[in-house]
Amino acid sequence: MKDYFSYEIFRQVGVPAPLTSYVWLTVNGSDQGLYMAVEDEDKSFLGRINDGKGVIYKPESADVELSMGKIKDLMENGLPAPKAAHGADFIYTDDDPGSYPDIFENIETPAEEKDNLMVIAAMRSLSEGKDLQTFLDTEEIIRYFAAHNFVLNYDSYTGTMLHNLILFENDGRLSVFPWDYNLSFGAFIGVIGDEALLNATDILNRGIDSPLIGAEEDSRPLWRWIVRDDSYLKQYHDALNTLITEYFASGKFEKEVSDLSSMLLPYVEKDPTAFYTADEFRSACIVFAKFGIRRAESIRKQLSGELASFSDEQDSQDKVDASDLPIIDMGAGVLKI
Repeated sequence: MKDYFSYEIFRQVGVPAPLTSYVWLTVNGSDQGLYMAVEDEDKSFLGRINDGKGVIYKPESADVELSMGKIKDLMENGLPAPKAAHGADFIYTDDDPGSYPDIFENIETPAEEKDNLMVIAAMRSLSEGKDLQTFLDTEEIIRYFAAHNFVLNYDSYTGTMLHNLILFENDGRLSVFPWDYNLSFGAFIGVIGDEALLNATDILNRGIDSPLIGAEEDSRPLWRWIVRDDSYLKQYHDALNTLITEYFASGKFEKEVSDLSSMLLPYVEKDPTAFYTADEFRSACIVFAKFGIRRAESIRKQLSGELASFSDEQDSQDKVDASDLPIIDMGAGVLKI
């Protein structure tokens, strides 16, 4: 459901996202359980969002593959220093496509050399801070970060794991779309340590203008240009305000959570491969709905100035309280091994 609603939140702000559908899977008549089917980032996705025009890349740092042993090490010792990325951070180094294997070894649809060179030109533009609107679909990228930073997914570009986004190049301009949000709503942040996992209030109130964990602004140029320009920052804040007003304050989010959980519950109850019991699922849905509403409340306070929009400037007394919301109840992602 975190994946499902994350994609829906992206659609609410006008960013293309993979379609989803819940399925009950059987193999040779044997029940295999409840799953979510997710539209792949391939030619059909490209055909749906832009009549087949453009190129899709799926940047991925070589450092994101984690064995179970590495996951246990992360749990015990915290996050290691990330290895150098080769393109997944969108840091410009030179005009040689060979310098960016994280991007150009992960092309999902047919591309020509000119497409790859336009991606590099966009990274050069980010590095220089010039001609951004020529090389970037600035409005769509701003809306992307509005949704992304709302849902708190750190298994991503705003964390240390440089992956889980779809890069779209069309006529020399770049956009980014979401991919893989099962660790959103604070699940992956817990890998930093038990203290962070237990402090739901700090997680829920993460500053909208300081969304990075384990990274500095200069190492994330795809985000940096937004927070360092007043006009772009205003567009970003406006997108968040619209999302909160139209989807959360309207009651739409809570209703959709209730409707979906009611539809899924009978399947959860009979699922022979379920990771969680039906009671755990019910508890998770309650926490999830409350977390979403209070995250919206926190962002509303940040937008109004009642709460600082940078995490390290926030006063504890101004934060929206989430001490009664055990994030672990929503599923702990990589921590549940």
